[in-house]
Amino acid sequence: MKIIHGGTVSKLLEGVKIPRMFRAKQTFSRERIDPKDIPAKIFSELSREPFVSKIKPGMNIAITAGSRGVANVAIITRAIADFVRSRGAIPFIVPAMGSHGGATAEGQLEVLAGYGITPDSMGCEIRSSMETVHLGLSDTGQNVFVDRNAFESDGIIVSCRLKPHNAFRGPYESGPCKMMAVGLGKQKGAEQVHGAGMGHIAENIPSIARVIIEKAPILFAVPCIENAYDETCRIIAIDAHDIMTKEPELLRRSTIYVSLEPCAHYGKTPPCAKLIIEMGIPTVVVGCRDPFPKVDGRGIDLLREAGIEVRVGILEKECLWLNRRFITFHTLRR
Repeated sequence: MKIIHGGTVSKLLEGVKIPRMFRAKQTFSRERIDPKDIPAKIFSELSREPFVSKIKPGMNIAITAGSRGVANVAIITRAIADFVRSRGAIPFIVPAMGSHGGATAEGQLEVLAGYGITPDSMGCEIRSSMETVHLGLSDTGQNVFVDRNAFESDGIIVSCRLKPHNAFRGPYESGPCKMMAVGLGKQKGAEQVHGAGMGHIAENIPSIARVIIEKAPILFAVPCIENAYDETCRIIAIDAHDIMTKEPELLRRSTIYVSLEPCAHYGKTPPCAKLIIEMGIPTVVVGCRDPFPKVDGRGIDLLREAGIEVRVGILEKECLWLNRRFITFHTLRR
């Protein structure tokens, strides 16, 4: 971040006492798949059973494409279409983005074109429509809809990104289930998922997805996972019958990095360690222990007792310096 003296922010803060600040830099694990290697990775993944046997010559196969800024989305979508063609089947792409693109067929085509997904670049047709088929009711009482073009195909491949959602928490967040419930549901499906409010999205998504898996010709899903630098790092194929169990497992494959041990007591806020356990995060990297008497190793113990892998002392010297004022106060009382 560039510091500009005498700018608008400086003028707004005239006369305000600002505490001392310093720059911090984070470095994350950077496992990634080079974009040129993505097609080979997808071919390798889909050449395994049961995926390869599900695509037969002459089948019309719908491939979803969403409206989010997924890294390498055009490469991924094209590679899936190429694999379908290699099996003698006929691929076509379906915009799966709920009400995005102005909730019009034309608008959704424009969104895809912005990501480099066009009939020419994909080598196949894009069938864009807001028309849906009503599949019935979910166990939460929501009407379930699915894109008519996809429903009338011989099989649907759910291509998407799998990641935590930025607005709600649950076992199923952004991934295959949301792509089916909201994306393939088009505007009507999006209304069903969101209409009951944010507090119900986490339960509506899987309940609607179960109906779609049961009643629509879902073959399998191909979610991609990105690293902290928004680069493709994993691509996994999941059979339709395994989506409901595999998606939560993949969502939990995350690591949280903290410079100071997560607290274990109730203060002005609930204990951080408890929240990490509830979130199902499998790995926690701790820079240094918290010397505060109500913590002092208890946070680490709580996490380990919950079955979480905890690594302590990573960049400890740097983390002690980062937290030096807090640590000095609690160890030297000054």
